[in-house]
Formats: sequence, structure tokens, C-alpha cells
Amino acid sequence: MGRQRTEFIVKIFGEGLTEWYYFDALRSLERFPFTLEPNLPSKSKSSYKKRLPNIDKELRRPQQERANLIVLVTDLDNIVSSPSEHAKYLEAKRKYEAKGVVFIESHPCIELWFLYHFKPKFEKSNYTSYYEIKEELEQYLSGYDKSRKYYSSDTGFKENIISSYEKRVSASRCCRASCKYEAVEGEVVNRSNIHSFILFLYMLKWFYKIEDYIHDKIQRKISLDIECKGIEKINVKVGNANLFTLAHDGAVINCFSSTMPQELNLNGSYKDCQDILDIIEADLKAILDSEA
Repeated sequence: MGRQRTEFIVKIFGEGLTEWYYFDALRSLERFPFTLEPNLPSKSKSSYKKRLPNIDKELRRPQQERANLIVLVTDLDNIVSSPSEHAKYLEAKRKYEAKGVVFIESHPCIELWFLYHFKPKFEKSNYTSYYEIKEELEQYLSGYDKSRKYYSSDTGFKENIISSYEKRVSASRCCRASCKYEAVEGEVVNRSNIHSFILFLYMLKWFYKIEDYIHDKIQRKISLDIECKGIEKINVKVGNANLFTLAHDGAVINCFSSTMPQELNLNGSYKDCQDILDIIEADLKAILDSEA
């Protein structure tokens, strides 16, 4: 049996220590397939501008050596507070999105995502800075601090923000609602789309689960190809034939094959989706037989 695992490279470019420690811890827990750039920021706070040269370097690589998905994670508090800086940011965002870079934004900051882990449902808020949102976050995470010592040693942060699957699902629902909220003119509204990227990582994890299952079941050499635009959908092909699609709506992940869509649990296992695995296996065999 020939086993050829599909390579799909994701690179995350984060502003500072908070983004690095959060995604590194999540990667270790969930075994998400991505790398972090730079390796470890020297300061707790940086700027998206300092990451653009790193992204430029990645974009200059030959197509076959470049990351399949480039993600920039940034806070907006210091950007939107200055009209001139905001205009420069929007211009840079348009430029890099045209090159396929995905922007993950939180207003005022990534701590909004952390705060949502403690909210049973979405509540509109209008924090304008990290220091404002920190006051409420400390009601749930005593002594919260943007430091290596805190992120590496605080048990409350690890248990509630990193390890809790249930809280991550709840936070995703709040994030989704925040992105759908329509602000009136002049209203300051907090929102984050980090949930969409987290769901994409779960979809990619599910892809590899399904691929491993297929390799174990199909006694011949096969190669799967991934096509994705943005972070909402992954199309999986065998040659020119579509095999299945993974897609999320900001709240749940569905798998589409030759049947109706089936929801996939974020932390599920093979036994939670045996029906869809059987269907994908049958579809793949039909595709391979037609090519024989």
C-alpha cells in the first residue's frame, strides 16, 4: 500500500507574545498543522507593519515552496484610534488580501476572544483599548498579564482558554454573532473573526483524519489535492474529480460528499462520523474504478 500524505502548509504571522503563546499552546493541544512566524517575538506588543516584511519574503518564494495559506493575526485598537493609521492599514490589507493573505482581526484586541470564552451568549461591547477590556477579563482570569510568565504558568488561562473545548465552542458562537452585528453610524463595536480561522484549523485536522482513514482502507497508491479560497471551505479532489468538501458557517463544520451534509464535531473521532467515512470511501472507490 502506498501512503502519500497531502502537504498543506499554514503559516501564522502574529503581532506579539500573546498571539504566539496562544496559537503555540493550541497547536500542541490539538496537533494543528501550522507554523508560527517569527519563532518567538521578543516583545509582548508589536505591530502588523513589522510582520509585512516577513510575509513579503514568504510571497517571494517559488510557488511550490510557498505556504499554502498565509495568515496575519492583528489587533485593531491602535490602528482604528488613528484615522491616518487606519487608512494605511486598509490600504495594506487590500494589497495583501489580493495576494491571498488572510487577515484575522480583533477589535480592540485578541483578549476579546479570550473574554468570549466566559460568555454564554453574545453581548455587545464597546471597548476601545486593551486596558479597558483587561478590567473585565480579570474578573475571570485573575492577574491576567501579557507576559511569558503568565501564559506559561497560569492554570486558569490554560484550563479555560487553551484546554476547554466547550468554552472554545461558546467563544466561537459569540465571535460569529459579533461579526454579524450591524453597528449604527459612529458606534464603537467589538468584534473578532478569529473563530473562523480556528474552525478552518479544525477542518484541516478533519481532512487529515479522513485522509489517514482512506489510506488505511484503500489498498492502492492515491493522492488527494486540497483546494481552498479563504478559510471557510476546503475542497478535496482525486485527480479532476471532487471527492468531498469541508465547510463551516462560523459555528459548525459540515462535510459534503455525494449525500446531504453531515455535521462534524470539532473534537470528534472516527466513530462520530462513521457514516460519512463509509460514503467517502465508497465514492473514492467509484472514482478509482472509473479511471481503471
